Amino acid sequence: MDPRATAQGSRSRRPADPPVPRLHVIAGDDVVATEDGERRLLELAEACGPALAIQLRARASTAKRIHDVARRLAEAGGACVLVSDRLDVALAAGAHGVHLREDSMPVTDARALVDDLGRNDRPGRRFLVGRSIHSPRQASETWAAATDYLVLGAVWPTPSHPGRAAVGTEALAQVAGHARVPALAIGGVTPERVAAAKSAGAWGVVVRSGVWSAKHPSEAAIRYLDALGEA
Repeated sequence: MDPRATAQGSRSRRPADPPVPRLHVIAGDDVVATEDGERRLLELAEACGPALAIQLRARASTAKRIHDVARRLAEAGGACVLVSDRLDVALAAGAHGVHLREDSMPVTDARALVDDLGRNDRPGRRFLVGRSIHSPRQASETWAAATDYLVLGAVWPTPSHPGRAAVGTEALAQVAGHARVPALAIGGVTPERVAAAKSAGAWGVVVRSGVWSAKHPSEAAIRYLDALGEA
């Protein structure tokens, strides 16, 4: 389902321009905090290009370290660079967006700040504001319209959240059908499960271990892009 198409009923989705990348790869502290990790991030960005978003989710790293890595990636070009939670760091580093957790600042406040600073008045890639959700109900809440994309999870069981029950593809289909913006699936996503996510209406997928646990992360990411039809 193309998130730019008209949704069921009278709702129509608001497109991001250019579109939200279909593959998001999360980079945690184990990647962001090391020089070798930074090299691998640059290789990943070069290999995958604009079909990829790299989300820096480094909660134990300093703001300076996240800023420096985000700036190098943004200056290298190609992939979309997102910073988890820290809107200030994302804006200062010249990143392409921020991804907000449930306990982050309110989406509407983040969007208002981006608009007040005129960040989307500049030519080039739109500054994205994304948000994690864990139930279909959240996709229809008022603030959801202020986002550029939503990430639902965990769709399948995942070792990174052993105590959280998977919401399943049925919930993903509900989100994709009701959200006005692209919906992405996270949690237990393998290249083999991408087809099921797409069939449920997902615009794309978000992965972490599926890429970084591979011997060659760039090749693993390209397998996901193949499954998404983006290679």
